[in-house]
Amino acid sequence: MASAPIFVYGSLMADEVLTTLLSRIPESRAASVRGFQRLFVKGQTFPAIMRADASTPATTAAPPIVRGRLLLDVTDVERQILDAFEDDGYEVEEVMVEYDDGAFDWRAVDETQPADSEGSSSDAVAASSPHQHQHQHQQHHMLAVAYVWPQQLAHQLDDVRWSYRQFRQMHLERFVRMAGDWRKQLQL
Repeated sequence: MASAPIFVYGSLMADEVLTTLLSRIPESRAASVRGFQRLFVKGQTFPAIMRADASTPATTAAPPIVRGRLLLDVTDVERQILDAFEDDGYEVEEVMVEYDDGAFDWRAVDETQPADSEGSSSDAVAASSPHQHQHQHQQHHMLAVAYVWPQQLAHQLDDVRWSYRQFRQMHLERFVRMAGDWRKQLQL
């Protein structure tokens, strides 16, 4: 039986991590959520998303956007595995996800460069201007669940945006080994 779609935005975007945890890569789409920010969890290599609120410094008038991956065909057992893996600190929350009919491409998720800076990446521009890439793919909206960091634990997050590209380059191999060790210990 299929579980609700899951929006992932950090280490779970990596095919290598999904394969290690689930023994397969679920069907997925490039996706985003508005009104959230993605930041490092202090002392960790992975991020959390948290709702942006009035106390969050505004860099633009538009609500912040976090780009990630929408996992569409996760089974109930796979959902239990992912829930257990994302256990510490996170809350499962229903979010409105925007996605298109294009395939997930990890190179398009980084938000480390501001959209208005010289030489900004195309993914930063797309993240700040979703209408720019609507001509390429049809936009859809769907309710999904996401692992969200609660506001009351905001002090455990750094004010530094997390970079997926940097995570892949510097931490992915070690993270996959850790996920594999964790998965061997898991008993459902």
